Amino acid sequence: MRIVHALLRLANRQTYTTPLIVLCLLLTLAPCSAETESKALSNGIRILLTPTPSADFIGVAVFVKWYRPNDSKTACLQELAGHALFFGSLNRSFDSVSLSVKRVGGSLDIQVTPQFLVITCLTVPEQISETAYLIGEALRNAEYSEEALTRARAQITREAKERKANPYESLRYELTRLANQTPEWSPQEIERITPQQVKNYFLKQFTIENIVLSVTGHFEPTKAYRTFDNNFFEIRRGSPPTKRGEMPMEPTKLPQTLPTVTVLSRNSNAYALLSMPAPSVTSTEYPDFLTLQALLGLGYKSRLLRHFREEQGLGYETGVTFFPHYGEHLIAQVQWDTNSHTKGKQPTPEQVCTQIQEEINRIITQPISDRELNRAKQIALGRLAQAHERVLDKAVLLGWYEIMSVATPLDKELPDRILHVTKEGVASVAKTYFEKATLGIVQPKPPSLQ
Repeated sequence: MRIVHALLRLANRQTYTTPLIVLCLLLTLAPCSAETESKALSNGIRILLTPTPSADFIGVAVFVKWYRPNDSKTACLQELAGHALFFGSLNRSFDSVSLSVKRVGGSLDIQVTPQFLVITCLTVPEQISETAYLIGEALRNAEYSEEALTRARAQITREAKERKANPYESLRYELTRLANQTPEWSPQEIERITPQQVKNYFLKQFTIENIVLSVTGHFEPTKAYRTFDNNFFEIRRGSPPTKRGEMPMEPTKLPQTLPTVTVLSRNSNAYALLSMPAPSVTSTEYPDFLTLQALLGLGYKSRLLRHFREEQGLGYETGVTFFPHYGEHLIAQVQWDTNSHTKGKQPTPEQVCTQIQEEINRIITQPISDRELNRAKQIALGRLAQAHERVLDKAVLLGWYEIMSVATPLDKELPDRILHVTKEGVASVAKTYFEKATLGIVQPKPPSLQ
């Protein structure tokens, strides 16, 4: 409800408020959650319980903290430890685990990022015990046998081939890797990693101090707590990490021009991307950055959509994405079909990248209007509200806040902090992080070769 109140307060400052009031009314009709309860299991693992009686499902998110790898071997260990986690354990075979995944709904997913592993599961209330056992057994007793690693290597190779076959996904992956300063690794390095090395990494990192559990949806809190407590009880205790939250990246010398990553395409689709590192969620700049995202590329009145779609008729997919809870920084993008763009001279991806930079420069150097700033705040608050609507999205968001050490205060305070964002704050955060950006281009085949 804090988000609804923030939206209504912002609506009172507007001259045209109908869409905003409609959004507020829709949010009041969304599933209503009780206050999030932050507790510790008997062994000390942090658990967030957010009961939502009107929901049909339960969303479970588990974060396992590790630090950004400083060498390719550690990056390989993270990939294998994540991909093979549910490929068999001390008490369950691969087939048994697969059957359990189907039983809970088949939606178990694992995301490997440079800072943490994210396990997510969407299930029905009747399967909460099976879900707790499935995840708890893996975190306690994942076996990492040669058979499990063979399956994991095959999956990693398949994912890499799929990325390579898709120029856009390949480019996003590389831009994210560069923004996170993650070392490159090769298939040969993955092959050289032994089961014992992965097991040792698992025993070191998958410990009580590094795990956060977030549960949102239709459940009774006391029973849910007891269920997860019973299934997470034997997880190891390790050495506390030197610092909770994000490990700062090493400062880099800024180039005179932004570096550019180019990927060649086999068709006529062109892409121009700009990847920008983001402030930590613990930073006072974080609300300014969320507002910058909205101002630049969310909604049909955002800078990029107005410039490319309204003024140039360009861009089938234009906007800005930002998924920090999955390890991805801000990416501004414009996509168009070079065969179908007919208004004037065909722009090159390099020219579109330049125009994206010019739009960001205008945010930095030219005053933002009150109307535009308030619109951006509306969009930022609306996006925040959307993340609270679906039980799995909310479980992931709250779990991410907790692993970054800001769970309860940030979730309560962020709407008000967005309301108090200033034009100067948006311009300042744009300048700070624009200087560290990287450009990306998907270069289409020349028309004569298509």
